[in-house]
Amino acid sequence: MSKGLNFLMDFLFFGLVSVLGVYSLFAKSFLIENVSLGIFVGLLSTAVLNLNNMRDYKNDAASGKKTIVVKMGPNNAKFYHALLILIALVSLAIFLNSFKKPELFFTMTPALILLIHLRKVMKTTHAKDFDPELKKVALTTFLISICVVAGLILTK
Repeated sequence: MSKGLNFLMDFLFFGLVSVLGVYSLFAKSFLIENVSLGIFVGLLSTAVLNLNNMRDYKNDAASGKKTIVVKMGPNNAKFYHALLILIALVSLAIFLNSFKKPELFFTMTPALILLIHLRKVMKTTHAKDFDPELKKVALTTFLISICVVAGLILTK
């Protein structure tokens, strides 16, 4: 996308469309609570894209790619990244709160990895140092998702 709107497509299709679509397909219903779950997944998917764009910033800028990181600059991209992750975690908390079962909040324990990750991202000065962080966000998103599903099954 030449306008730098990849992040929007990532958020919509890997988050809202996938979560709401799959749930609706299998449950044959729509739950408004699932919107916050879609936001959670979409924002963390967007965070992976953002990390990738932060890593590739110099090459993208030199070749004329108009990613959001090129548009806002690497320092602002770090704060944008923090917002993506923090809003994602708030969205997950909203989803879990809708069940009125406080024990479900233990399923967010792996989110501590994301908070440690944010500290590392804020201190990173070399683009190559973003590579291991990509894996952390992707795998932690998966781990949190598995924990939430297990928690929902166990507290049913």
